[in-house]
Amino acid sequence: MRNSKLFTKNNNKIIYLIIGVILLASVFTIYFNKLVTADENVNEKLSQIDSNIQRKIDLLPNLVKLLNKYTKHEKDLLVEITNLRSNNKTNFNTINEKQLKTNKIFTNLYATVENYPNLKSSEQFLQLSSQIEGSENRINITRMSYNKSVKKYNSLIKKIPTNIIANILKLKKKDYFKSEKQNIDLDI
Repeated sequence: MRNSKLFTKNNNKIIYLIIGVILLASVFTIYFNKLVTADENVNEKLSQIDSNIQRKIDLLPNLVKLLNKYTKHEKDLLVEITNLRSNNKTNFNTINEKQLKTNKIFTNLYATVENYPNLKSSEQFLQLSSQIEGSENRINITRMSYNKSVKKYNSLIKKIPTNIIANILKLKKKDYFKSEKQNIDLDI
């Protein structure tokens, strides 16, 4: 009889231990999945920014062709545009660099346009300007969405209990997208 009580006590301990392990594994899995979802959301938003920047870059050759009708523009600009268009890397630093280079090119192009009043008033230029402005608006919207996702992700890896899992997985804080102040004036 004494052995059966001992056997029951040991069984209860084992059952409690198994339940505890299952609960811990369940909690770990739930929070791990939250972290993975947040990370993927940040990556998706970063990809959207890249896609919108690429759309804007794709408009550059049309603008350069239009400019070439009015002036002989440097071939270096076309080479730079080609390099930007062929850069398919989608990580935070390359996208930020691509955005900065694209804005620099547009700033230079619009400075050139200022010297050609006929170009500024052409229907083709006005349509391109509208498309470029639309692209810039899309980029701004996706940047805001990206930053919102980064905020959620960074908060998640700092909060208990996900911070424990994040530390185990060596997950790091993501950077916010901060764009340089641009001086592109699309108002004609």
